[in-house]
Amino acid sequence: MIFPTSFFGYSKVEVRAYIEKLNEDFKSQSYKLESQKELLIKENERLKNEIERLSLQLSTIHIKDISCYQRFIDDYFFNEWKEYYSKKASEVETEYSKSLEELEKIKEDILNHILYIKKQKEKTIKKLKETVDEIESLLNNEEELSLRKLQRDFYIDGNLILPSGIIINHEVIENMKERGFLIEFLKHLAKEDEDI
Repeated sequence: MIFPTSFFGYSKVEVRAYIEKLNEDFKSQSYKLESQKELLIKENERLKNEIERLSLQLSTIHIKDISCYQRFIDDYFFNEWKEYYSKKASEVETEYSKSLEELEKIKEDILNHILYIKKQKEKTIKKLKETVDEIESLLNNEEELSLRKLQRDFYIDGNLILPSGIIINHEVIENMKERGFLIEFLKHLAKEDEDI
């Protein structure tokens, strides 16, 4: 079966280009999310090194009892780090949620377009089948067939294949079939029927 090259004005190339654009948007959002992750990892590593540096400094201080500083450490450093990490985590979570929403939307758009193309293909195939049935009916009815004339010139790639006014009979149908133009010819007849 030869399928049509377009669906209601959208060519296969245009549909493919749109889906590729959605795919690029998906990759861009994924890259952005990965970059946020890498930044957080680097920040964690920096804080880890800072903690190790402070720990090393504390270990070199000759104080018999450092418990008097414990409250200061708990009240200042712990709360400050906790607030910093909470803020960073909240920012990353917000950005992550936003990216997920955008990715879900892209996914939904792709699925909707695939569904649309599928429906248009089914509709086109159904119309072609109806046209084939009509042609077969005409072929089986010599009296009705003799009255059917081509309303408009039939072209393929800008070349005139059949002029308007020609009577559509067995020979014409067989000729179109042998030349590989039958599907396009049936579509041409279907378009004529729609315009009547």
